[in-house]
Amino acid sequence: MIAVPIRRGGEWIALLGAGVADAPRDWTAEDVALMETAAGQTQAVAELAEMLAREHRTAQAFQTTVSPPPAERLGAYRFASHYAAALSESAVGGDFYDQFPLPEGRIGVVVGDVSGKGLDAAVQTALVKFTLRAFAGEDPAPARTLERVNRALLAHRTRTGFTTLCFVVFDAAAGTLTYASAGHETCLLRPKNSAEARELEATGPLLGVPVADEEGFAERTLFFAPGDRCLLYTDGLTEVRGVSSRLGVEGVARIFCGGPAGEDLEATRERLLGEAARFAENGFGDDLALLLVEALPLSAPTLR
Repeated sequence: MIAVPIRRGGEWIALLGAGVADAPRDWTAEDVALMETAAGQTQAVAELAEMLAREHRTAQAFQTTVSPPPAERLGAYRFASHYAAALSESAVGGDFYDQFPLPEGRIGVVVGDVSGKGLDAAVQTALVKFTLRAFAGEDPAPARTLERVNRALLAHRTRTGFTTLCFVVFDAAAGTLTYASAGHETCLLRPKNSAEARELEATGPLLGVPVADEEGFAERTLFFAPGDRCLLYTDGLTEVRGVSSRLGVEGVARIFCGGPAGEDLEATRERLLGEAARFAENGFGDDLALLLVEALPLSAPTLR
């Protein structure tokens, strides 16, 4: 038999061995060299696996710290959410959502998608979220907020890649929502008891990518009365593929508007996920963040 040690930090952690079962033999120099090469490759793979596992644990802890569970109610609005990474062994992806109070009783809601995975994406997510929160607290106008966030990302560029993002400001007193979308997937607004949803299309370019002055961000204001619902999501939902096509915005809108009258928000979320999963031929192929928002009557109890 021949055995070669596998080391970590100067200590033996395992032996890679080979033997002959039927008769003794003399090991040649070529045999020894082959075993040493195999042991070195095994050691390198083990070190890489340990490094990736350590990075993953760090990313999970970081994401948990900067992304606490979303509130089910905030101001005059009720929420239902869902997040899942595409890979079952990973809880860290580039999709995210956020909710926060703004001056004069308004509520800010964000859904976004950062390119990349793991610790790098988690760090970029935190940078985007808290930069946006800070700027929105000074001036919540969605278009100006996204312009300032984009300038900050470009001025302090620490990574390659980009972010798509939809930022919505809900104003219960005015009965409106105002949004700006940085190249993000089309989100949906469904008025109470309506059989159709209105599309919230992109109003500007991606974040983190230099743009010309004429390619700035715009914002749009729509009525959002008690009982109305808004569905914000990432492309992990629309990119679900069936036998011959993807679900797409049209498919998401059909499911969103297809529930029974009086369906509660959590039931709508479960129906969306369930029907999308049944449509999918090979399951969800990308990370998915989803946030449902419903306007409550102003007299409804609120949590802050």
